[in-house]
Amino acid sequence: MTLNPSTSTFELSVKIEPHNAPLHQFNNNNNNNKETTNNYFSERKKRKYKINTKCGSIEFDIERILTFLVMFVVVASLLGLAIMSGFGFIRSYKELSVYYYGGKSTGYSIELSTYMRIVLSSDIIINDRWLLKINSTFENWLYASEWAIFHSFYVDYYEIQLPQIVKDIQKEYEHLYNSLLLQNINKTSQFQYFQNEFVKSVESFNVDYLLSAYRYSLAINERESSYIVITSIIGTIVCALILLIILPTGFIATFGRNNKLLEKLQKVNAKEVLKTINDPYLNDPFRKFCKENQKLNYFLFLEKSLLYSEYCEEIFNLNSIENYLNDSSTNSIETRIDEFESKKCEIIFEIKTEFLNSKGEYFLGEKQIGGKKEIQKVKLEFKSNPMNLSDNLLDEIESNISICLISTLKSFQSNLKNKKFISTKSLQ
Repeated sequence: MTLNPSTSTFELSVKIEPHNAPLHQFNNNNNNNKETTNNYFSERKKRKYKINTKCGSIEFDIERILTFLVMFVVVASLLGLAIMSGFGFIRSYKELSVYYYGGKSTGYSIELSTYMRIVLSSDIIINDRWLLKINSTFENWLYASEWAIFHSFYVDYYEIQLPQIVKDIQKEYEHLYNSLLLQNINKTSQFQYFQNEFVKSVESFNVDYLLSAYRYSLAINERESSYIVITSIIGTIVCALILLIILPTGFIATFGRNNKLLEKLQKVNAKEVLKTINDPYLNDPFRKFCKENQKLNYFLFLEKSLLYSEYCEEIFNLNSIENYLNDSSTNSIETRIDEFESKKCEIIFEIKTEFLNSKGEYFLGEKQIGGKKEIQKVKLEFKSNPMNLSDNLLDEIESNISICLISTLKSFQSNLKNKKFISTKSLQ
């Protein structure tokens, strides 16, 4: 379906000349225009990265990728801090355990040697009570010594061979315990010598153990101090970097969400402006009110925008009806479609040329959302397809202009309420 050439040419020339839009823009090579448009949109698409998964593909833009990288750095840093803190805690716990169980083992060895000396230095009869004390003390010493060996990564096993010494002492104790059962009355010198040797073995084990742990602790003391200092410095730097990343990002995200929420709320309220303009009863009063408040240019643009949408709906409906009619009945419908197309093109060129002359950043004196990127897109569309108006562009401009009329609409509604209140009072 084609437009009436004579009509469309006359109307377009009238609208374009006042806005200084030269006609030679429409005589460029179509192939060059298409290549320019394709290159522009291909560059736009390159800014998104697609990831294919089993459930489908996911597209990420640069902002989301940067957000993911920031979160990854934060999580990795926190995980590193947790590992360093956990490693430091384990080392501290091990070091404390060495001296804790070593001290308990030393205490039980002193208690055991005391019992042995009491038994040998007096005429005490070794009864079941004394045997129970000696046996329980040795079991406690053995338990503490085994746990000390388990935690003693500070102690050089190959230097003093702790596990083997404990096993030898355990064998000596079994022999001594059996001798105690037999030597209740007659304590020979041989038995006393064997008992003294056993006490010395127990005491020397604890002394060697603690001295070895102390020497090893002194040897690595400088290394441990360096590790603690380096860990503290790294932890402080990482925490500072995390705060420097998280705090600005959090503020930006918070304000960004608030701004987006406000924009959504404003767009919801902006629909009330369009409903008021589209209302046949409120159209004229609201027009007069906008004129009084110097907002008439906004009102006229929104009225024109609604008229454009109405033309599009009429063309769609007429095309739908045309498919069900015979050829003889379609002439009148085609004529009406041509009329609506002509009016629609007039509105398209008015909006596009005014938008281009305003450099896209401002329209009717109000700053637009699209900015320079949107104006570049409109220029390419204007060259490649001057008969079309982008729905996104029209919606954005319409939303911005409607938002500018929200306060005017509120005043208009309150004014109507006051008039109704006065009229009802006068009737009473």
